[in-house]
Amino acid sequence: MLKRVFSICIVVIFMMGLLGATIVFSASSKYKTKIEFSVASFGTFNDDEFMKYVSNKFNVKIKPQALDWNNWEQQVNTWMAAGDMPDMLQWDARPWKMKQFKSWVSAGLLKPLPSLDKYPNLKALRSKMKIMDYYKINGKDYLWTKFRGDNKWSLAGPMAIMYRKDWAEKLGMAKEEYTIDELLKLAKAFVQKDPAGNGKGKTVGYAEVGWGWPWLLNYFNPYAATFVKVKGKWVWGPTMPETLEGIKFLRQMYKEGALWKDFYTAKDYDGVNLYMANRLGMWADNLGADWNKYRTNFKTANPKADVYKATALMKIKGRDGKYFLQEWDNTWSAYLFSSKMSDEKFKRILDIMDWAASPEGTRMCQFGFVNKDYVIKNNKIVLLWKKDSKGQYEKPDYITTTADAVRNLACLNGDFIYTDPTFDQKTLKDLIWLYKLPVSQPNNVKLAKINYAFDFFSAPYKDKYANTLASDFRQAVMKMVVSTDNIEGALKKFIQQNQAKANAIIRELTKAGI
Repeated sequence: MLKRVFSICIVVIFMMGLLGATIVFSASSKYKTKIEFSVASFGTFNDDEFMKYVSNKFNVKIKPQALDWNNWEQQVNTWMAAGDMPDMLQWDARPWKMKQFKSWVSAGLLKPLPSLDKYPNLKALRSKMKIMDYYKINGKDYLWTKFRGDNKWSLAGPMAIMYRKDWAEKLGMAKEEYTIDELLKLAKAFVQKDPAGNGKGKTVGYAEVGWGWPWLLNYFNPYAATFVKVKGKWVWGPTMPETLEGIKFLRQMYKEGALWKDFYTAKDYDGVNLYMANRLGMWADNLGADWNKYRTNFKTANPKADVYKATALMKIKGRDGKYFLQEWDNTWSAYLFSSKMSDEKFKRILDIMDWAASPEGTRMCQFGFVNKDYVIKNNKIVLLWKKDSKGQYEKPDYITTTADAVRNLACLNGDFIYTDPTFDQKTLKDLIWLYKLPVSQPNNVKLAKINYAFDFFSAPYKDKYANTLASDFRQAVMKMVVSTDNIEGALKKFIQQNQAKANAIIRELTKAGI
């Protein structure tokens, strides 16, 4: 019997070898010298078979250093101040940080990218990332922004509202789309009529992710907190009449109980916890891939619920009869490269990045090893992943950790939503509707467009006051909404206190011809 089992094992091993299922981790003959490099990022690099494959393919040792979301900025600044940054360092690149970025370049801390002619996949990505042109210093790229890849049709961000359509149906208030005023009525009804049966005072109507506040104000004026050109002249958003109208609407929502009464003390994602607990009727957030996670989590917590009705996309039109969407840059964060690393090390890093962005690297980072995790049949990927008790594919751990971290050296993994077998297809369809909206219904969309010229414009007053004016405005709106019916007077006071700063910025913009 043992002899028979042993014979069967040999046949299986032999067949696996024929099929290529045995993963060989021999060092590539292309790279004679082993290179070690450090990378500080949010990726998870584990000592697993995917790490072994990459390490051997490129003859490298990757030394990961963890970043802390709550301390990210300080970590980066500490490394830069000490002149001791890792070889690769993920940085929260923002236009208003250009002065700091330039100082790092001037101090000789950063290594510029070489010509990308030898790296065709990186070169193709670079052509899609317009924002890198604005980060150029003396004609050179001193960082690598991370291409998102989730939106194939526009720059529209997936900020939207998921809502309890099942509750709306129960109240006889379900619609294909709502006006902003109907949103208020429905949120009030959720609170007052309690379709979830939570008990008096326990159901919340509307809440939004903390960092997005005040997102609903965008339906009235998407430039309320910043500056915008109107008929050829720069205008400060708080002074525009649409801003006053929007703040009054938010105050009405709060007074009438539609807006979560604790929003101003809550942390960014406290509201979504209420949603998962069946206590919140509407949640505004950057849905994107998180929508899939929210639906999965909701189904787990509420197995009997119709998850699509319980987390439905709420289509909202403002009083102008248009949907609102905001353009987001198609990148997020960037890698900085230490000037202390050798050219040989930098070339090796770029080789890995170029591979991770290639069709071969992308497929491997997203699906794993051929003949172990998948096979190709009729030019299509057929997965060999295990399935859970519900018949859903389970990704191997190295796909969600090391493989994802390796691909993130080149770009974000946003394009995976279109091929990921674990990504819900109904959710993907809903996201595509959002992404396509500016091109499918251009006349029905109020699209707040990116103004790179304004964002990257640097002048003393703009550098000093533009961001603080925006954050002070958001805080002021929060205070107005929870504390006064005299919105007009409170807004006027805020404008008077800050008008001189805003005027100084407008003079700089006008003089520069922006």
